[in-house]
Amino acid sequence: MSRKLVSLNELIRSQMLVVLIAALLAVGLNSFFLMRSYKAEELRSLELQGQQLGLAIAASLDSFLIVTRSLAQDDQIRALLRSDNEQRIVRNLETRLSHIPRAWNLALVDADGKIHAPAGHPLSEQCRQSIQQLRLTGSPARLPLHQFPDPVRGHVDTLEPVMAADGRLLGYVFVSYRLAALQQTLERFHTQDIGMRIRDSQGRLVHMHGDSGNDAGWLASSWQSIPGTLWQVQIQIRHVDFHRFLIILFAVNVLLAAAVLGFFRLIQIRLLQAVQAEMNELHGTLAAIHRGQTTLPPMPGHLLETERIWKNIATLANDIGEQRARLEHLTLTDPLTGLANRRHLDMELNRALALASRGVQACLALIDLDHFKDLNDSAGHLAGDEALRLFAEALREQARTSDFSARLGGDEFVLLCTHSEMRANELWLRRFAESFKARLQRHNVLRNYPVTLSIGIITLDPLRDRSPADCLRRADEALYQAKQQGRNRVVYGN
Repeated sequence: MSRKLVSLNELIRSQMLVVLIAALLAVGLNSFFLMRSYKAEELRSLELQGQQLGLAIAASLDSFLIVTRSLAQDDQIRALLRSDNEQRIVRNLETRLSHIPRAWNLALVDADGKIHAPAGHPLSEQCRQSIQQLRLTGSPARLPLHQFPDPVRGHVDTLEPVMAADGRLLGYVFVSYRLAALQQTLERFHTQDIGMRIRDSQGRLVHMHGDSGNDAGWLASSWQSIPGTLWQVQIQIRHVDFHRFLIILFAVNVLLAAAVLGFFRLIQIRLLQAVQAEMNELHGTLAAIHRGQTTLPPMPGHLLETERIWKNIATLANDIGEQRARLEHLTLTDPLTGLANRRHLDMELNRALALASRGVQACLALIDLDHFKDLNDSAGHLAGDEALRLFAEALREQARTSDFSARLGGDEFVLLCTHSEMRANELWLRRFAESFKARLQRHNVLRNYPVTLSIGIITLDPLRDRSPADCLRRADEALYQAKQQGRNRVVYGN
């Protein structure tokens, strides 16, 4: 089944259609979620303002309770409640009432329920009902409020018990406070675009600001209780017609998206023309090659991308050469020690035999690590590998640059020296064995094992050594003698 081909122009048009649909969808979703987020933020702000207003009202009421509690703890108030002198009580209450600027009225209630009030400020029936209500509840958590909308006669009643030192109830202090301070708190929240309503426990409105109750353009919060009272507060703000704004925003975004897509389409047309021209030039060059022309027309180079193709090919060829060199290095190197392997050793031995046939002296040393199997069995193969790496590192550091070193296999190593005397090589090998032993003594683990070096050394002889195997066989015989003689020595083989 043949695959249907798509032209570049068709692909561009289909991509632009997808981009247009995605842009319209993104604008619509963005507008929708923006509207929801705005409404949620409006409601959250309303709830927060309602909480703040309720706390502000509660703070004003708490300031009244603080004054009443301080009076209930006054020793003179305790003395007045113990006294039977009505005139003294009345005079003291008159004096104290004049020193409490926010107080509407002041009274003392003894343990039997008798009420003592200043002569010039008799208690109203509402205040007497508040006293009875607060005595029955036994808690100031619900403060009675009266005539709240009236900035002059509005007041809130508080009652605190007066206790003797022995915990006995002496009576109560009753203070009724003007609501002027509370009215000031509410006025701080009054603005043209913010409305509020306060209702009592029976749902009757006791305070309202603005025309929010009859205007559908207002957004209202939930009713929130005012701490310390049976009243609730609601905050309302003028609702912004966000739908019209979203329609305008959507239209602007659509026009902007259309302009961007149109500009993008012009750029695509220019790009398509340039690519088509470049493809025509490439087609002409391939046709010339097909006709067998040896002299090809120069590449016009309308686009930098065409020029980079040939540079990429050259880079790829260079990378292939480097990878081939690395692969060749891996085939000639022992992976554990980094020294040459057996294959590389055979190549160097053939070269050394060729030099020896021309009179150049060369020596071959076969080196074996003594007691290496005991080290592997006791300390483990990781410790054995560490010993082999230390030996290879020492050999690379101390050997001459003209010397060749390799790992033959296991714990056997080879050192091939050309242009050097046999005696000098033998002395150097003895010093190297002592140096390697000292290096092992500095290792935390390997110093506990008697690893030494047994070395067999020969001079290459073109008459006896016909191949690398012959050289290694004679060196191995010398190494065997070193093992038989007690290890840790250098033996010269003949």
